[in-house]
Amino acid sequence: MNDAEPGQLQLLNVIFDNLGDAIVTVTSDQRIYAVNRAITTLLGYEPHALIGHELTVLVPARYRDAHQRGVAAYFASAGQARNTQGYVEVLALAQSGEEIPASLSMACIQHQGQLYMTGVLRDMRDIAAARATISQQVVELAAANARLKQLADEDHLTGLLNRRAMQRELQQMWRTSAVGQAPLGILICDIDHFKLFNDTYGHLRGDSCLAAVASAIRSAVQNFGVAARFGGEEYIVLLRPNASMGLGEAAALIRNAVAALRIPHSASSVSHLVTLSIGGAMHQAHHRNAQAVLRHADDALYVAKRLRNRYVQWDEKLTGS
Repeated sequence: MNDAEPGQLQLLNVIFDNLGDAIVTVTSDQRIYAVNRAITTLLGYEPHALIGHELTVLVPARYRDAHQRGVAAYFASAGQARNTQGYVEVLALAQSGEEIPASLSMACIQHQGQLYMTGVLRDMRDIAAARATISQQVVELAAANARLKQLADEDHLTGLLNRRAMQRELQQMWRTSAVGQAPLGILICDIDHFKLFNDTYGHLRGDSCLAAVASAIRSAVQNFGVAARFGGEEYIVLLRPNASMGLGEAAALIRNAVAALRIPHSASSVSHLVTLSIGGAMHQAHHRNAQAVLRHADDALYVAKRLRNRYVQWDEKLTGS
């Protein structure tokens, strides 16, 4: 050695002990040979307390067997068994028993005929916490977006789909129906003499009535259709193209469900209870689009409302009614 070498070695030792990252060097029998002071900050151990101990003291118990095999393979290949470019993420076991997320970079060194493995451990707790926070925020954002979408599609009073969402559902069902899988059916329901109901019982009771009727319709059709608020006291039911239920049967279920509510309506000319008039139309060959089916359902409703408390299905005889 020349005269500068002892000073250089002393400087290297000072650098080694003052690096911010923990450095652990182990021998080929997987015992700790050297460790710097940063290990105390990271894992709570005094450096001298680790010298001579098996490396697995720093490894959570559930990983120890696999870790020992991996380190043995690493030594056997002189460091070629693992790509040492960059870092891998690991959990290191602190003296307290806490598992510390860390990044690990390794190198295999030969010195005086002996192989040593040196690992550099960097504290990843802040990054892990940030990742956890971001992950939670992503989950919360997804939930918030789903809720916003629900609110955007939902009628605030009845909880049914609103008209905009109904139009989207209608177009989707039309595409299914148009390719010949099954016909699309539409029912439009109107509460008989609802203006008189509001005049008699007040708007708060009117809102309660609208919500109760909506709930009854939704329950009646949930297995074969989609219900939406069409506007005011009108509701629309889209029968799924694969529904086994016919329009007349569906209309009867809806009218019976509303009748079972037994909501008083003393101002009605057709019953002392709230009733529905319903118009329906089924997709036929001459319908060019979903709006044509909807228009014919509305034409049928116009006839039903003149008669009150009944169901009318559109056919060619209603044209011009």
